[in-house]
Parts: sequence; structure tokens; C-alpha cells
Amino acid sequence: MARRSVLKKNISNVCELIMAECLAISLYGHEQEAENAVHAPYALVRLESDYRSRISHVEPGMKAKVYFNKLISDFNKDIQDITERL
Repeated sequence: MARRSVLKKNISNVCELIMAECLAISLYGHEQEAENAVHAPYALVRLESDYRSRISHVEPGMKAKVYFNKLISDFNKDIQDITERL
């Protein structure tokens, strides 16, 4: 169980860091960057909520190691998509 809590904390930390970056961009960036940064926090909140809830419920019939590796790779891909929009 300790492993899951570490994963949840890591997801929260990554989302918080990107949220802070969005705030900085919205305050100090160009107009186009600022508009993208205004919409990104909503996506980050949904993303964090989704992945934190998926940690607690492993898909039936799937090995835990495979499930968590897929979850981490999906999270990384989604975070990369959000950061590219910024």
C-alpha cells in the first residue's frame, strides 16, 4: 500500500508544479500563451482526480505491475500534451 500513496503524491506534485507554471505564464506571458494557461488548470484538476482514483482500483484480470506501468505511461503522455499546449 505504501507504493500507491507514493504514486498519488507524485501525481499531485507534478500537477501542482504545472499549475504553478500556468499561473506564471498567465501573469507574465504573452496574450496567446496566457489564454492557453488559463484553460490548462481545469484540465490538470480533472487529470489529477482521474489518475488518483484509478490508482485505487486496479482493472480486473490485469496484473498489477502491468496496470501501473500503463497508468504511469498514460499519465506521462497526458502531462506532455498539456505542457505542449502551454
